[in-house]
Amino acid sequence: MNQSLMASYTEDEIVEVLKGMGPTKASGLDVANRLKKVLDVCIDDSQSAFVLGRLITNNLLLVYEILHSFKDKRSGRKGFMALKLNMSKTYDRVE
Repeated sequence: MNQSLMASYTEDEIVEVLKGMGPTKASGLDVANRLKKVLDVCIDDSQSAFVLGRLITNNLLLVYEILHSFKDKRSGRKGFMALKLNMSKTYDRVE
């Protein structure tokens, strides 16, 4: 084994390395793991995509009802718009 990996280190060396890290590097625990405790308070109950235990496909009935209401409201000056996203191309997998 490399002897430099087995060498002891001092507190000053640790502080120097931590201060020398770039601003995009995490010097401690990842913030996301600590936020898991309060995410239920931050995320609305109506959000179903990108939340553990909820699937984006659960919104199919809601989308159908919205598109049906668009069909009923074709007249008038106020316009509506729907946006279709292909999530399987955006992310590696969608459950």
